[in-house]
Amino acid sequence: MNKLTLLLIMVLCVNSRVHSQSAKREWEQGKLKWSDFQSLPLRSSNMASELVYQISFVTEKTKFQDTVLFTFVTKNEMNPKYSWVKPEEKSDLLLRYNQVLFDAMEINRRRLQYDLLEMYDISQTNSILQGALSNCQNEIRKIQEETNFGRNKEAVVYWEFLINTALLDLPLFRIPPFKESAFGYGLHVGLGVGNFSNTLSDYFSPTFNFLFGFDVALNNTILYLNGTLALNNVSSEFQDNGRTWPKDLKTNVAIIDVSLGQNIINNGKHRLTPFVGLGILEFTASQDKDQFEDYRLVDYGVIYGINYDFKFRKTIKLIPSFGGIRENTNQSIRTRLYILSSQFEKFKGTSINLTVSYSFFSRVIKH
Repeated sequence: MNKLTLLLIMVLCVNSRVHSQSAKREWEQGKLKWSDFQSLPLRSSNMASELVYQISFVTEKTKFQDTVLFTFVTKNEMNPKYSWVKPEEKSDLLLRYNQVLFDAMEINRRRLQYDLLEMYDISQTNSILQGALSNCQNEIRKIQEETNFGRNKEAVVYWEFLINTALLDLPLFRIPPFKESAFGYGLHVGLGVGNFSNTLSDYFSPTFNFLFGFDVALNNTILYLNGTLALNNVSSEFQDNGRTWPKDLKTNVAIIDVSLGQNIINNGKHRLTPFVGLGILEFTASQDKDQFEDYRLVDYGVIYGINYDFKFRKTIKLIPSFGGIRENTNQSIRTRLYILSSQFEKFKGTSINLTVSYSFFSRVIKH
């Protein structure tokens, strides 16, 4: 069985018997009642009752509002169909004893939940389960022996006190507290339009843009690495280095830029980040490659602008990948306005661009 299958379906059974699935009663449903013991008693047993229970875990995807949570969920359940009591042995003390066992299992469930969420690597799952199984069996066996299977009142009261105290000291949680690291990274891809100012607009038509890029963040400072590929054409014939760029010549426009931004707004829904950096603007002919093979114009200049991210979905991944990485990821729609100044030999001006992109941005989670 591979590790992924083990992770998804393994069930930790802490009783000596493994029974088929039926309706279970979870610990959170409250105190045990004798009506929870529905099986016929095992007359040959030296026990007055038997509580059939199990601890299990699954990976779970939960969605609430705009947040998707991937985490481990552990359960502590008893099985009424296979749990039994000898009618002549029923007493308040025996019911308290069974509740002590159930509560002891709840402690072990919470420990398992904590260990699964704290483990460094998914490959540790099997060893954590084996450790939990061993601890459960040893603790239950000790309670059974010291209470004579619920017949020793002083021992039952003693263990009841110990278990209740431990429950108070061990919090019940599904999502542990966590904080984000300073390091973050992201990717965005989108479409947009562009135009030119000054004499650039006299010779080149507006553009249709495809944008892609990467974000690398340290706290609220973000390094942007972006590339823009665009289509347009020559709007007025001109000469450059002895070459004639005829009107209506189809051209490609490329912008490559590196910039630094600083978040001025960053909350649950909105992030606003002005930026400034250095960009390269390039024009190349895109038709009749044999005739216009060497037609190329390149210049560089200052690029500046602003990003607005509307966050529409958050994913919290508490199940570690190999290497122990846990992530908090925001998916957003990014509107990017950016302006690149340039000054070619024949003309000068700015490239003004507006794009709308899909973006995701992740930060590593630390407990």
